[in-house]
Amino acid sequence: MLDSIQNILLKVTNLSKSFYGSSGTLHILKNVEFSLCRGEFLAVVGESGSGKSTLLQILGTLDDPDEGNACLAGQELFTLNQNERAHLRNRSIGFVYQAHHLIPELSALENVMLPLLVRGESKSEAE
Repeated sequence: MLDSIQNILLKVTNLSKSFYGSSGTLHILKNVEFSLCRGEFLAVVGESGSGKSTLLQILGTLDDPDEGNACLAGQELFTLNQNERAHLRNRSIGFVYQAHHLIPELSALENVMLPLLVRGESKSEAE
């Protein structure tokens, strides 16, 4: 049991997010809960509008949940200020958006390598 707790990389607890508009409240995420251990892969799948992007925006510290918590490598994400979040994204979180967010003059590999090069890593390290 202790080994599995120590291997938890991401722990999400009771994550909820709603959007409020003229037509009422739209509950996008309701009490989402899961753990992801080192070395595991997770696929987030669902219909359009089911909250996949919202979940990833929250876990990437680009948005806040209405309720709940997420810990990445033991660090509570939503207690961080904006500078700490930016540093965390730069060092620990990677986003590869759909084609319209990529730099068209660069290959797929170069687009993925770009943040590593910007933060000062060598080309061989980035590859």
